[in-house]
Amino acid sequence: DWSSDVCSSDLNFSLNANVGYTMASANVGGNTANIPQYSLNGTLENVFGRKGDKFGITVGALPYVASASSGVNTNNATPYAVEALYSYQVNKNLSVQPGVVVYANSNGFDGSPTTVAAYVKTTFNF
Repeated sequence: DWSSDVCSSDLNFSLNANVGYTMASANVGGNTANIPQYSLNGTLENVFGRKGDKFGITVGALPYVASASSGVNTNNATPYAVEALYSYQVNKNLSVQPGVVVYANSNGFDGSPTTVAAYVKTTFNF
């Protein structure tokens, strides 16, 4: 019964990281580019004593051209994103997750505008 199993004293923490690297080359002209990306994510589960609730923060660099051969523009600022979210488990079949993402230097150049996006994600489990 979901109503009798809502509370949990088991606070769980997980930490995840990812790194990606692409070595791109053009079929015509032979130009090349090195494109890294990376992120770090921390998640708390069963937040505030509620079973299934989660709070998470992710910080990372979006894919960008770090170095390139002649003829390819490189980025002079690392584009990065920060995301914070809270997943609220309404019942065993429904969760609602509001969140916000901040993008800085999104096009990879100094002076790029910072963008803030908010969202609400609803998940139904059958």
